[in-house]
Amino acid sequence: MQEDFPQIYTFTVMFIFNSEAYDLWPIYTTIKSYYPIGISKSGTELFHAYPGLVKLREEIRGQVEDELNLYTNWTSFLRELTEMTGLEAVGTTYGSAPCYSAYLLISSAQMDDLIRTKELHVMVSLTGPYYTVIGQDVNEILVGQGSFRNTNGLYVSPESSFSWAFWQVCSAVEKKFPGYRFVPFSICRQRLEGLDVPYADAKRDAIFHALFHDQIDIDLPRVYGDPQFKIETWKKIIT
Repeated sequence: MQEDFPQIYTFTVMFIFNSEAYDLWPIYTTIKSYYPIGISKSGTELFHAYPGLVKLREEIRGQVEDELNLYTNWTSFLRELTEMTGLEAVGTTYGSAPCYSAYLLISSAQMDDLIRTKELHVMVSLTGPYYTVIGQDVNEILVGQGSFRNTNGLYVSPESSFSWAFWQVCSAVEKKFPGYRFVPFSICRQRLEGLDVPYADAKRDAIFHALFHDQIDIDLPRVYGDPQFKIETWKKIIT
């Protein structure tokens, strides 16, 4: 099996972009409207009383926890993905994070106590018209009655064995959710000073955490593909 080699990227830590060429302000405006930037979530109720956060919790409850609402459309979408790709779709949506999420099982192989899987994760935000797709190459080691997982690397654009499904998922999301745009990994990984999210005990201050969830370790050093994938959809419209 041919081995993939990760690219070495230097990612910008804090939120920054070329505002003359691109318009990423909608992402910033969305996050600012829902999250109490600069207010600590520990030792005070002020964080949780922020009107935007109260509104977000209500919207998540209405769209994820209410099975008669939009969540039904999401589960229907997962069935469509399975029919389209022939791959198993595993739902990963949980009620406190602001997104619908799932992954397609690209491949799975076991040798003794080691299971290696390739998962293509798709996340559609509940905060606004945003989505992203990230592939994971995962090792799961079986130990006694339990196991532990280790991610070998992330695939952030159509590459290697993830390529064909990556393209299909992007196309399917944009058809199912008109007007939604892909958030490039280079943007997902950026931080906003003073940001934190209510659904995690540890501090989570990346744009990815605010729009989606924290089930993927976006700080892994091994990144494959183009972290600027689909950045052209954010180009500023000159009138």
